[in-house]
Amino acid sequence: MVLGGGESNTVLLPTGIELVSSNPDIYDNGWRTSFVNSSTLLNATVRTQAICASGIPGYRFSYLQDQLIPRGRVRREFNYVCPPGTVTLAGGSDGTQGLRLLDSYPGAGNDWVTTVFNTTLNSELYTTLFNVCGTGITRSLQVGEGVSLSKGGRAHASVTCPAGTKVLSGGGENTPRGSNMITDTFPSSDGRTWTVYVKNVIDSNSWMRVRAFCAT
Repeated sequence: MVLGGGESNTVLLPTGIELVSSNPDIYDNGWRTSFVNSSTLLNATVRTQAICASGIPGYRFSYLQDQLIPRGRVRREFNYVCPPGTVTLAGGSDGTQGLRLLDSYPGAGNDWVTTVFNTTLNSELYTTLFNVCGTGITRSLQVGEGVSLSKGGRAHASVTCPAGTKVLSGGGENTPRGSNMITDTFPSSDGRTWTVYVKNVIDSNSWMRVRAFCAT
């Protein structure tokens, strides 16, 4: 059963990979990402990763379809919760190439937090929100140290799960919300750490820290 996922890439320029969507594939039990390479200088290699497990009681997908993001470089914020009696294990959103994913991380209230940015001036676009849900799982929320970004700057941060646990999913919390664009969000090869790379897309300083769900 797929739990969480993300992508990593090889372009670390001020321009480069910009994440359009990252979400569970509810039909093929996998994880899907889409992205744009905004660099005119370098090709990029992008790797999508999925976290999988078995024996999860009450495992299911929950999704909210066709949420409008108005035209004109508009940000829209979402806090999406699994159905009553289940807990959120992971989340994400999909959409078309005019969108960018600014926030995608586990919240503090059994929710998955997402901010989606419509980069177009003339087109209304739509996103679908996804949560991976389950029951009978004791999971903890781990929150890493914050890092600051100057206007136009880039940064990355990580958080590691406690000994004896594995990461289920993760993402970057930005302040102000929607201030940083995700370029990478992915688990480590040993399954214990989540790392996020972002770039500042507002006209002032911003801040980011990584949040992750961990469980045995």
